[in-house]
Amino acid sequence: MKRSSAGAQDASFSSLLASHKNAKRRRKRRKVAAQNGEVINDGPKVIAMNKPSAEELAEAAKAAEAKYGPQSAKPPTVPGTAVKNVCRQVGSMYPTPTPSGQRPWLSDDWLKSLDPPSCGMGNKFFLYSMYRLYAKFNRKRLFFFSKDWLRDKFCLAREVRYDVQGNAESDESGIDSSQITRNSRMLQSVFDNCSMYLQWSPAVLVHSRLVYAWFATFIAECIKVSRAKYPEVSFDDHLVVHLRTGDIFDERVRQSQNKSNSGFIFYTQPPAWFYGWLARKNAYKTVSIVTQTPESTYCKAVKVALETVSSITSVHLRTGKMLEDFGLLMQANHFVSSVSTFSWWAIFLGNKHFADHQRGGLKAKGEDSAAAARRQVFVPLTGYWHPQSKHGSQCKFVMDEASNQGCCDRYEYILEKEDYWQNTNGQRSKLFEFNAPNWFLEKYGT
Repeated sequence: MKRSSAGAQDASFSSLLASHKNAKRRRKRRKVAAQNGEVINDGPKVIAMNKPSAEELAEAAKAAEAKYGPQSAKPPTVPGTAVKNVCRQVGSMYPTPTPSGQRPWLSDDWLKSLDPPSCGMGNKFFLYSMYRLYAKFNRKRLFFFSKDWLRDKFCLAREVRYDVQGNAESDESGIDSSQITRNSRMLQSVFDNCSMYLQWSPAVLVHSRLVYAWFATFIAECIKVSRAKYPEVSFDDHLVVHLRTGDIFDERVRQSQNKSNSGFIFYTQPPAWFYGWLARKNAYKTVSIVTQTPESTYCKAVKVALETVSSITSVHLRTGKMLEDFGLLMQANHFVSSVSTFSWWAIFLGNKHFADHQRGGLKAKGEDSAAAARRQVFVPLTGYWHPQSKHGSQCKFVMDEASNQGCCDRYEYILEKEDYWQNTNGQRSKLFEFNAPNWFLEKYGT
């Protein structure tokens, strides 16, 4: 047995030496090649990313649009047979543990060292909200070490002290504590099971009265800076589209060997044809596309799909600072969300702003009483928003009836199921498609 073990170690050591020698030879070849102006690629062959040109996209979009013919001018209508205002009682949607068995992130140990993670605004808001709930109902002190993403950027309290009754010092002063209902089972389910920001949304929804109070200053600041940035935008019959671009379309996502892909697997986006179909169905005239990366091929495809709709007279790309763009999404009377936590919060906080605006009898610039009566939110369901998503039992990432605030009509459209976004050429080709599939048209109308 000892000889066998020693032999295995010798073989392993020999293999390691051979690997180092091969690596040394490769480095030497590259050095010589560089001196001669040559390039040597010893890695696996990389297939070029699918990036059709603007001309190719425009040609494909026009060909797809030609079959619909001229569209008659008509006011926005209820689009097809989309499921309107799905009645969900989110209080019974208890997240389950992740398959990996990762330890939950909500604990006293985590509370002692809170700092902003390397994630986007939407996930940061879930982190902030859940730890405030954790601190409030366990009567703990909440303190974030970094302040630039809280008080300085998002107008959120960096430190909160709760007394023995669970009352805060300042930003909860206007809340009647007798109206705050603690959903202990939901909180315990989240505290015990969840290790992803996406899983925390049910706890935010069932404690929305508190969360709205914490974000009141942030909402007001977003509206103010957005109106200053985009004074020309009128929201009457104006469609506002949010596109999730940026990191999920990076080359590194396509080349990653990690199956979870840093969480990007959840973020499959709606195809370009969906936006053209929706705008055509409602005969919108003007559109704003809000996105982080307007030069992305995906953004260009969606813009082309909208520009070829005969009723549309203008499509504008909007890329400002984070709060400016978020304020634009919150103010939209007609809003198409993306598959992202950023959009989720724009729906959630935007409905609250819209409800307060209506109940106070106020009018935002460009709105009249008829157009401001209801807010329409269109939610394309794919990625982890898809009702049959493999991640659905862990995420429970939905909106409930209460989040409509009595003033929002939310329409949901089930798109193709795709649980693992890897930014492959096949997946990208589907996003750049301009012809709506027959199964979708049969379900939701032409």
